[in-house]
Amino acid sequence: MSDFSKSLNAAEQLKPSGPPMPSRPGNIALTTSVAQSKQAIKQVAPIEDELSYPVAARIGVLGCGQAGGRIAQAFWALGYRRVGVLNTTVNDFDGLDAEMPKLSLDVGGASKDMKLAKQVLASRDADVRDLLFRAWGSGPLDCILICAGLGGGTGGGMSSSLVALARKHMAQTAGENTRVGAIVSLPQPGEGQLTCRNAIQAFSELMAAKVSPLIVIDNARVKNIYSSSMADLYPKANSVVAELFNVFNYYAANRKGLVTFDQSEFFQLLDSGIHVMGSAYIDPKKVSSPADVRSVIRDELANNVLSACDLRRGKKGVCVFATSPEVQQTFSDDYLMSGFEQLDQLLGSGYPEKPATVLHRGIYTGDDDSGIQCYTLIGDLEPPRETLSKLARVGSVTAANAASNIASFLGVD
Repeated sequence: MSDFSKSLNAAEQLKPSGPPMPSRPGNIALTTSVAQSKQAIKQVAPIEDELSYPVAARIGVLGCGQAGGRIAQAFWALGYRRVGVLNTTVNDFDGLDAEMPKLSLDVGGASKDMKLAKQVLASRDADVRDLLFRAWGSGPLDCILICAGLGGGTGGGMSSSLVALARKHMAQTAGENTRVGAIVSLPQPGEGQLTCRNAIQAFSELMAAKVSPLIVIDNARVKNIYSSSMADLYPKANSVVAELFNVFNYYAANRKGLVTFDQSEFFQLLDSGIHVMGSAYIDPKKVSSPADVRSVIRDELANNVLSACDLRRGKKGVCVFATSPEVQQTFSDDYLMSGFEQLDQLLGSGYPEKPATVLHRGIYTGDDDSGIQCYTLIGDLEPPRETLSKLARVGSVTAANAASNIASFLGVD
């Protein structure tokens, strides 16, 4: 073989295999267009919850920081699947479901530094947006819940920024609906000055962002109410809050009630700012008069893990009863009506002149062993003044170092 033939043979062997190379560049204008990117987003497969019953609201949940991740896990455990978690260290993912979408920003934690957490979040904006699509999909959502512990650097520092990102996500996937709320925990005063100051700052940022619903877990009340071990204390409280939210979501989709609480009424409550929820089991054998029902409702609202707001200042609410068939056969409606009247009288009673109030109602048939279950929610509340004041004192919060909205509300100098 001649040297020329050898060279030609070698060149043939170097030719790339597979389809021929294009004769010109592709349609770059199409593949890089904003419109085409939006179309690609719309084609992401929707995420469906794994619940065995219908619910009224399609919710997305994002846990931020260790405490927020644990709240998100409580929703995941119920069967909600549009759930994700974000943290500044991978170590805080321990105990979370392996299939739950996660993003670690890999800075080893924020060490109670809210400013650092904000900077890290801003620097990873694209990664966070990707997490939102992995967690929530591209389908429409009725409500997004940002979950966080406000005393930490990660949860406290990132929560209000995540609210803004969540609203952008909803605008891109759901059009005009941008209902973004939060489930947050406030620290105990004994957790230290910086933790308490963080909580006040983060809470004021969420108030300024007008999040709704805003559900506030008070860690000091959690400790007082439950006698669980340290390992079980906060998971139990997280589960209670997630389960209560889920109960209202379920009954708002249930059309088989004697008196129904419907989806539009639930959405109205989701838009009513700060919420307090409660539940109680009433043993029919221990009920001798309607006054017994009223007493239980008062107790349930006074003793729960949510922060102590002045319930008399609430303007919207719902009371749902689920009772066994036997109760419906043997008790007159006076018993349940007395419970509705109790809440109706409470709403707005803390004002010099009672404002217009709204109380939604529901009565449903439960199982044979349901007894009398009572679920209450009061919205349109003011912030928990007493709890925030304690945190402000420990955190040495003053008008000079606090946001004007919270400083004015608490009356700090």
